[in-house]
Amino acid sequence: MEEEVLEKDYALVVWTWTSKIGQSIANSLADTFEVIKTSKDSLDMTKLNILDVQSIQDFVQNYVERYGKNPLKVVFLNSGMMNVWSTITRSNFYRRSNNWDPEINIHLYNIVLLERLQMAWIINEETKVIYNATIQIIDEKKWYEDYAYMKRLVSNLLINDDRWDATVLCSSLVEWTTMETIFKNKLNKGSKNGFEKFIKKNMPYGQPSLVDVDNAVEQILLHKEETKGKLVFLDWGAIQKNKKESITDDFLFYDNKINSLISYDKAIIPYTIS
Repeated sequence: MEEEVLEKDYALVVWTWTSKIGQSIANSLADTFEVIKTSKDSLDMTKLNILDVQSIQDFVQNYVERYGKNPLKVVFLNSGMMNVWSTITRSNFYRRSNNWDPEINIHLYNIVLLERLQMAWIINEETKVIYNATIQIIDEKKWYEDYAYMKRLVSNLLINDDRWDATVLCSSLVEWTTMETIFKNKLNKGSKNGFEKFIKKNMPYGQPSLVDVDNAVEQILLHKEETKGKLVFLDWGAIQKNKKESITDDFLFYDNKINSLISYDKAIIPYTIS
């Protein structure tokens, strides 16, 4: 008698260009989910240009035609870089958005995608939405004011919307990623071993890796209720060191030594989510 093969639930991984984090997440989810990976250059139903509303609508329609009303269990949103090197002001934010500035709209259109998926009943409040942000939404660094502003804006929109079970994953300067390369080049131009000094000063628990990202996402999915509306930090040493006063009940921290999410009370005493 043949063993019945159970159909996997669906997970959508959205990323732009050639994100190492997006690819890593897709691979880590493959054992548990039927992973749908998107690319602006693909020719089949996975084609998605996150900056194009029509492309978003076409993707949603293609999903319905291929998978019917089978809902997505996981949506992982991974935006691209935003290195404008100038601070966004209230006035030029709207000007740049209306002029289709890709560095801004690449973040905002993640929200548009979720809206269209929700309107088609492909996602609901049971769908786990994970938005890959950055620690800079709390701990801003020079050159990343724009990036921090946009990530903080989109993060707030996601975690404060009751229609989505959303978690913001904050992972800065992950090893072997584009952000690390750009930041390293910028810092090393300013001073000898500038990047290494930055890591030592701001990340006392070490620089996050792609394995850390994968494991943190796994823990988020294992603890959907506890992580709803939370910010999960990988490089949490930077927050503890530089912005301890900003820590709230909405903060969770990934501890790679025990592969667990930990929370902090007002005395900054850790306990494990089990």
